[in-house]
Amino acid sequence: MAINVNTNAKTIVVTQPVNNIQVTMHTSTIKTMTSSVDTVTKTADYTLVALNSVVLCDATTASFTITLPTAVGVEGKYYTIKKIDVSVNTVTVDGAGSETIDGEITQIIQNKNVSITIVSNGANWLII
Repeated sequence: MAINVNTNAKTIVVTQPVNNIQVTMHTSTIKTMTSSVDTVTKTADYTLVALNSVVLCDATTASFTITLPTAVGVEGKYYTIKKIDVSVNTVTVDGAGSETIDGEITQIIQNKNVSITIVSNGANWLII
């Protein structure tokens, strides 16, 4: 594949030599794609949904549990869970059913500004 950028003509030409396919894009029509990260703040037990990405946990009042959805069928899906308060209360991250997080049924976050980012391998969750 060859990519040729012509700044004077404001075009990008992509050529696939195997099929001799050529696509010309005018830079005035190219749009930048942006994505947003769904961030929620929780203060009590909560089960994550597919839309969630970042969960900020305020355990000032009491300890609570963030339950993960099943890892099955969502390989590559990731979540970041972070404790944002200074209390001695904990945030427990719990896999769905018997699914594990780095081989453990739960992970416990005890300190402020500690986070874990986990990703599904299609069967369980791994801390990355």
